[in-house]
Amino acid sequence: MKIYPDGKNRYRIPRQGEMNVDAVVFVNESLYPMLLRDESLQQLMNAACLPGVVGSVFGMPDIHEGFGLPIGGVMATDAANGVISAGAVGMDINCGVRLMKTDLRAEEVSIPVLRRLMDRIEEYVPTGVGKKRRHQGVDRQVFQEVVHHGAAAVIKHGFGSADDTVYLEEEGCLKGADIAAVSKNAIERGIVQLGTLGGGRMIAPLPQ
Repeated sequence: MKIYPDGKNRYRIPRQGEMNVDAVVFVNESLYPMLLRDESLQQLMNAACLPGVVGSVFGMPDIHEGFGLPIGGVMATDAANGVISAGAVGMDINCGVRLMKTDLRAEEVSIPVLRRLMDRIEEYVPTGVGKKRRHQGVDRQVFQEVVHHGAAAVIKHGFGSADDTVYLEEEGCLKGADIAAVSKNAIERGIVQLGTLGGGRMIAPLPQ
């Protein structure tokens, strides 16, 4: 694998082998060593080999190994001759990082306090494959409301405040949702997992 610096906080893997386009990764010097700890770069190169891929494929600063395309990978394909990649769209839709703002100052919160806070959050919010929600009253009707009305339905049932929607894309509701287009199995899984972090987990880069 050949990878070269290509500007500030940017590295390029030139087209090679069966790659149709270059691969570009955006990381600083501190993050660069992490690129070599898994198969994320190889997965990005694999994405560059897909039929119809255009421009370059990109790796964001949070790049890490995924299924097919790396997490943090971005690609575009030609509408007429390109492929549609489930791995590129996302096996876990809406998988990402959330930031909560508080009035606390960093120097006011010790590392042990942060660790206890993380433990308490994980007590209240189920995470991991197969985990089920702990909220009572989230039934099929509530689930259908959430599917069609998004965050507004969650807030309506007491699991948030109106201010929360200000920080959500499209205020937490994309138009055109139709539960009839979803399989019965997916609906049953959704009802159980609504109110959890699904297969995700909470990670915080706290020093030892």
